[in-house]
Amino acid sequence: MMDFRRALLAISLGLILLLIWQAWVDFQSTPQINTLPTESVVDAELPQTPEPRPQAETSTMPQAPDSSSTPLPQTVLPTASDDSGSIVSVETDLLKVKIDTLGAQIKDTRLIQYPVEVEMPDVPFRLLKDQPPEVLIAQSGLVGNDFEFPNHKTQYQAELQSYRLSEGEDFIEVPLHWESPDGVEYIKLFTFHRDSYLIDIEYQISNKSGREWQGYDYGQYVATEHQPDGEGFLFLRALPSYQGAAIYTPEDKYDKVDFKEIRNERPEYLTQSGWVAMLQHYFVTAWLPEENAPYRFYTGPLDGHGENMRYQVGYISQSPLTVANDSVGSINTRLYVGPKEQERIKDPAEGLILTVDYGWLTPVSSPLFWILDKNNDFIQ
Repeated sequence: MMDFRRALLAISLGLILLLIWQAWVDFQSTPQINTLPTESVVDAELPQTPEPRPQAETSTMPQAPDSSSTPLPQTVLPTASDDSGSIVSVETDLLKVKIDTLGAQIKDTRLIQYPVEVEMPDVPFRLLKDQPPEVLIAQSGLVGNDFEFPNHKTQYQAELQSYRLSEGEDFIEVPLHWESPDGVEYIKLFTFHRDSYLIDIEYQISNKSGREWQGYDYGQYVATEHQPDGEGFLFLRALPSYQGAAIYTPEDKYDKVDFKEIRNERPEYLTQSGWVAMLQHYFVTAWLPEENAPYRFYTGPLDGHGENMRYQVGYISQSPLTVANDSVGSINTRLYVGPKEQERIKDPAEGLILTVDYGWLTPVSSPLFWILDKNNDFIQ
């Protein structure tokens, strides 16, 4: 039996090496087309450079869409916050998370099963982090008209300072509380699940204001362009090193939006579904709002210069939740923070698996993973 397993491993390894070699040969043999400038098009009409729009002030908050406005309301985008409250620590079997009570921002997320280096197996990789020059944090909140709303600058109150998923538990809940002067009570509830990189976020609204409440939710990333130096060996240097934003909508499908495009063009999307994400080599974090509802996905620069410039990428709902007086309502969203494992990201949202990009290895990635998966099942 042992000899058969060894033979199967050898055959699998041979197939994998053959697939990788073929993909490398195809990649190297792809002809490069050089386009030479011609003198005959000097007088042709050139595309007009988009005029830069004014940047949102760092003190402004997102404005709720006006129901009487055009289909693309000129919403003032959410902006970053450098302030800090107390920290709530959460640990599951896969994640170590730090939530700032100021705005209930997720400012630090460490992936327990992924060490930062092979030589440092006990130091988990940090995907979300708030320490320059490599900043990537997740902010979210509610906005609207005629009320005070909890946003990413609101000081919440925590029940505990630390939470840990115990043996036998499938999930843990982390509630943060805030009550507005209007008489509306809010609970921002984070739910962490065993064996999952998905974080459920629910806003529970208890309206005791004496009037009808309406609000919109948003989620965004604040990130810097700074990228660590990459290393690789031989053909592995040709693996993709894209680090930036990605947006998925049913209309435009999967669209990578790099920092230069965010800085110069500030792409926006109106959609009935989709998600916004920030990508790194082997990891992804994505805001996954509820499906089948209108959203505006937005991008834009914030402040800073060069690699230290900060950017924002996010979504804001375009259809309000209405809560009658003396009633309770809720808004839900989800956040994925984890590796680009095909089995984990194929189900949470349509198109999320497209974030798995192996460059010239893409044609062989699916059969390669199939071989490894089947081989692992057999050996176990």
